[in-house]
Amino acid sequence: MRVEKGKRENGKSKNKERKNSHLSLKEEESDIELKAEKKFNKLENGTTTPRKNSESRSEINSFGICADIEKKLSDKGITKLFEVQQKVFFPVINGENVIVASLTGSGKTLSFILPILEKCKRKERFNHKEPVAICLAPTRELAIQIAEEFKSLSAKNDSEGLHFKVSVIYGGDSIEDQKQSLRRGCDIVVGTPGRVIDMINKRELKLSSIRFAVLDEADKMLDMGFQESIDEVFNHIYEVRKKIQVCLFSATIHKWVIETAKKIMRGHEHTFVNLVANLEGRCAKGVEHLSVNCLKSEKITTIADLSKFFIKLFFILNYSHLLWRSK
Repeated sequence: MRVEKGKRENGKSKNKERKNSHLSLKEEESDIELKAEKKFNKLENGTTTPRKNSESRSEINSFGICADIEKKLSDKGITKLFEVQQKVFFPVINGENVIVASLTGSGKTLSFILPILEKCKRKERFNHKEPVAICLAPTRELAIQIAEEFKSLSAKNDSEGLHFKVSVIYGGDSIEDQKQSLRRGCDIVVGTPGRVIDMINKRELKLSSIRFAVLDEADKMLDMGFQESIDEVFNHIYEVRKKIQVCLFSATIHKWVIETAKKIMRGHEHTFVNLVANLEGRCAKGVEHLSVNCLKSEKITTIADLSKFFIKLFFILNYSHLLWRSK
């Protein structure tokens, strides 16, 4: 009986120890989360913003974005930031390198555009002569899209607000026109790796003022065989700049993506924002999948009919939006 009683007491004490260790672990995790939150809230001048609930945090006016950019975003109907935009903003503002894993269509483009523009605004970086930021994209279509997104937030001239010049360079189009764009001066250059290297080798693209380097859809770039081109671009940058801020975005995070990121960051620390954990194979929130049941023999004609319908709908919606903007 004494032995059994001793066993019970011993078991109770072990359970108590487990419970205490579990509580201490919870307290430690909570402490880590609080520290991370404080670091996330730090602004460039070293002050911190008051802790707010998640809903108010998404409001644009809670991020300290300048009035010029906020007005441009409001004109586009944007009053809140998506999750990736919220989580990337302050680390970039604080000067940290970032590796961001986020699904395609989640709002990655604005997540690096906003803090770069805000930081350049605060530091008065834009001189309309040499670029302070370079963005690499795997395709000409994405490069054009990024450039257009930048341009949509610029005022027409310095007297009307935050004004900056954007040049976009990519293969398959007139290189002379792109040379002229660089010669006229720009603040931000967006391009595909191959054409960027061409412009560097021809001494048309100056890198001595670069402060920010962005790799968008890095996994696609590496998958398409741009590894050597990326390395070459960054080697050229580091020849004239000792340190730059690097932002790498990818829909998937593989070992070779991380290795490439660390290589181009030259061993400097980085913040990892992972929004794709347990989401492999899924699409971004807000993307809806539709299915149409049809016979196998009718697939091609069904696809053709759907394409015609959605193309017409796309043009109607865009035309309506242009009419609304013109009023």
